[in-house]
Amino acid sequence: MRDDGPIVREITTAVYVIPTDTPEADGTLTWDKTTMVLASARAGTARGIGWTYAAAAAQSVIADVLADVVIGRSRAGSRTPRSPRRRRPPRSARRSGRPAARPG
Repeated sequence: MRDDGPIVREITTAVYVIPTDTPEADGTLTWDKTTMVLASARAGTARGIGWTYAAAAAQSVIADVLADVVIGRSRAGSRTPRSPRRRRPPRSARRSGRPAARPG
């Protein structure tokens, strides 16, 4: 029997809003703060983190959609597809959000 490693038991998220020292701009937008979304996963005694600069709404996507897919899987199992269907994002993740605009 193959040992796929520890099972992911927990996904946590946090949002941090960091004010800039002075207003910043890139020629199209201006801003006075940066939002960082942090995700943390726990499997056995290991903990991993990832972060991105994104809207705070990304926290809901991680907590409400992606966590349901990841929790209960082993680290090795998440990288070893068992069928072509497993390589695609789950339907719940593909269909989250608003539908795309269609020409009318």
